Amino acid sequence: MPGRVSLVSRTTSATMRLVTRRWCSGSSSAAASGGSQQRQQQSARRIIHSPVPDIPASELNSLLGYPSLTLSRVDEAPNRPALIDVSARTENDDGGSHRVLTLADVRDLSLNAAGGLARHGIVDGAVLALFLHNCPEFVLAQLGGMIAGATLTLANPNFTASELAYQLRHSGAVAVVTQADKFEIAAKAAKEAGCVKDIYVVDKLMSGAHHFDELLVDSDGPRSLDDWQLDPSKRVAILPYSSGTTGLPKGVQLSHSNICINLLQYNRTVRPPVMSGPYLGVLPFYHIYGQAMVGQALHTGCATVLMRKFEPETFLRAVEEHGINVMHLVPPLVLFLLQHPLSERYNLSSVRQIYSAAAPLGPEIQLRLVDMFKTRYGVDIELQQLYGLTETSPITHGPQPLGERPASTLGQIGAPVCNQLTRVVNVVTGQDVGPGQEGELVVKGPQVMLGYLNNEKATRDCIREDGWFHTGDIAVYDEFGYFKIVDRVKELIKVKGSQVAPAELEDILLNHPSVQDCAIIGRPDERAGELPCAFVVPRPGVQLTAEEVKSYVADRVTKYKRLDGGVVFTDSIPRNPSGKILRRFLRDSLH
Repeated sequence: MPGRVSLVSRTTSATMRLVTRRWCSGSSSAAASGGSQQRQQQSARRIIHSPVPDIPASELNSLLGYPSLTLSRVDEAPNRPALIDVSARTENDDGGSHRVLTLADVRDLSLNAAGGLARHGIVDGAVLALFLHNCPEFVLAQLGGMIAGATLTLANPNFTASELAYQLRHSGAVAVVTQADKFEIAAKAAKEAGCVKDIYVVDKLMSGAHHFDELLVDSDGPRSLDDWQLDPSKRVAILPYSSGTTGLPKGVQLSHSNICINLLQYNRTVRPPVMSGPYLGVLPFYHIYGQAMVGQALHTGCATVLMRKFEPETFLRAVEEHGINVMHLVPPLVLFLLQHPLSERYNLSSVRQIYSAAAPLGPEIQLRLVDMFKTRYGVDIELQQLYGLTETSPITHGPQPLGERPASTLGQIGAPVCNQLTRVVNVVTGQDVGPGQEGELVVKGPQVMLGYLNNEKATRDCIREDGWFHTGDIAVYDEFGYFKIVDRVKELIKVKGSQVAPAELEDILLNHPSVQDCAIIGRPDERAGELPCAFVVPRPGVQLTAEEVKSYVADRVTKYKRLDGGVVFTDSIPRNPSGKILRRFLRDSLH
């Protein structure tokens, strides 16, 4: 069990540690040369470490590229399934089989893809864009591109041509890999961007494009993952785009070291099963959460049962037919399991672990899902939250294995991962706060991005003094060093000077038996500044009034948190692909 947080020196103990800023690398010399004011500021810092011992520097320094790490178990079980595509059927079967690639297939075809890309001039320093729904070729193109020395920029396959063109132009992509039904959009975007030379289509031969299979022909390309000679700490591996809350999307430069180290941080902190049952690949691979999931599955030698996109019956059938053990979900999918009548028709008893991330998941929702699995299947599942950002590769916090954490971690995101320093700072004064006090979560570690592409100002705004990354999230931690996310700094509703976290009210409403989905925003008010306003999606077939909703919340919160900004009924809540609520669209709808 983690120990209590206290002001102690850095030790090798596995207990949670809170230490002064003076421990940090390079800070001693800085303090010695600085003035007394600087020393006083440093000594006031409360730094929380992981309960898990750090990975030795020698191990981190010996890492090669991402493909070498993720495929490191191939020789242990070359014929073990790695990617099972339930959205595609093999051509020479009775209609009941899915397309399957083994660990050895993934390695060998990725090496072939690297050679093919090199033949087409996509080599060291080039940017290759992936504009794909989940499919095996996504993984092959990504690993192959990395082996060839390219940077992969990952684009949302639901983008319009203009949205894709912006990312292609900003990243400087020279080629795009896409699917037949996205080819028209990709071609239009490539023409608008002006930098793209080639388009590859994975599932059909299209006029004006190459078939991706051309790249997979055996050639004189690299024969071993160990041949990779680039500097992993400087070479940008992936370039996802983070929309943030304001402005145009920003290119997040993540090096091979960033994403490799974060994979190891996750391994050591959460300790997922190795060579175990399959993961469910429902999260979009272009998103950093989906990236973390499929990379983790490959590295642990576990299969990923992937689907092109979420479809209720495909999702549930995949769990039942393939005996899914581990699911990485977002809160809307957790609610789907709880609320959708289809979930009762399938046997989900193989599930043992569910991780939720991308948005807060309330403790009552967690308890309801755990109870559902116990009641329906007699199965005790482990349901935990993870936390991270695109800019941190992504995981910064996660649950410790059972028996090594406080008894109740419901509603919490867990403890910091190893090799990371963590603080919580007052959003007004910038001073560190202690257990039970809310403030902005800031972290420092080797998984923090290199910076935003061609945007030094935005980089400086979030990576500040001594490399501390400011997450923009309000958090609070307990005496064990376990954290809970309260809300986004910019999404807090300010009622006459008091702060209201939308996530708190949303969690309350989601437990109303007649509410299917909801979102809370601040509605401008002359006297109060803002008032909480609820957008509510009623469950099908029920009658629900605004007064019922307001009364339900009022019975459970203090006065300034009540829904005095009103209740708006709607058919759906706008969300991005990772499940985050797009509050700006709700705010715009009020005008």
